[in-house]
Amino acid sequence: MTVQALKRQPSATTGSGARIGLTVTKKVGNAVVRNRIKRRLRIAYSIGASEGLFEPGTDYAIIARRDALHADFDILKASLIANAKAALSNAGRGKTRVKERQSKQHMKQAS
Repeated sequence: MTVQALKRQPSATTGSGARIGLTVTKKVGNAVVRNRIKRRLRIAYSIGASEGLFEPGTDYAIIARRDALHADFDILKASLIANAKAALSNAGRGKTRVKERQSKQHMKQAS
């Protein structure tokens, strides 16, 4: 998966929590497959957010790959959190994108 992060200014309309946007392209599979991947990522995000692992006031854009469909859920969650933290640290240096280098290795181990 690829994760991009961008800090935003808090306002009355957007709130101060972290937000996510999910993208799964048609190359990954049909609508059922894409929705299942998005559902798994939403759940992983909500668990991580409840544990305070996502920075408040940050927008995360997640571009998922097919590996996210069959990966072990704990590995998927760990990969999402690690990539989100890396994207956030890169955002402070002017880079907003983290590719799937580490997460790809974790996903392959699960298969």
